[in-house]
Amino acid sequence: MIKVNLLKDQTLRVASKSFTATSGGHVHWFVFGAVVVVLAFAIAYVTNQFKTQIAKNEEKISELQQEEKRLEQLHLKMQEYESLTQQRQNRIDVIEKLKASQKGPVRLLNAVINSIPSDGDVWLRMLEKNDASVKILGQTRLQGKIPDLLDNFLASGSFSGVELEKIRRTEKNDISEFSIIGAGIQRAKAE
Repeated sequence: MIKVNLLKDQTLRVASKSFTATSGGHVHWFVFGAVVVVLAFAIAYVTNQFKTQIAKNEEKISELQQEEKRLEQLHLKMQEYESLTQQRQNRIDVIEKLKASQKGPVRLLNAVINSIPSDGDVWLRMLEKNDASVKILGQTRLQGKIPDLLDNFLASGSFSGVELEKIRRTEKNDISEFSIIGAGIQRAKAE
């Protein structure tokens, strides 16, 4: 006898339903897990990129801070230099004011000192001042220095005229003694 069951097998249907429900749930969990893993890798990648960028920025900040310290030191040195330059200029200004306010004998001596050649070949032994003239006695090893000295006296502007009064050569020292008269002392510059 053959039995035919017209009803569907309930066990099979239940097994089929539970299999479908179970396999669909695993797929959702698998997809969810895959998304979480991808998000975790994405977050790790972005975090790594941010850390790399932060490290580069910190290095750049360190370099800029070192440059700032170097520039601050240069700025301090520059301020110190400007201060010294200003002090020097103030001192020069004071000296110029003092030179401008000099009178009489000081100006005359400055003119005489500035007229003497700096090579050391001319020596002055005496300077005698009258109301209108100055007599200067001196010595030199080279007679050719005397005309230069006369020209320097005229160029100083302290005298209206300069004359060589006498010149005498000594035999024992090979030195020339001279006497110069500076006439017409300028009152505006020397007393």
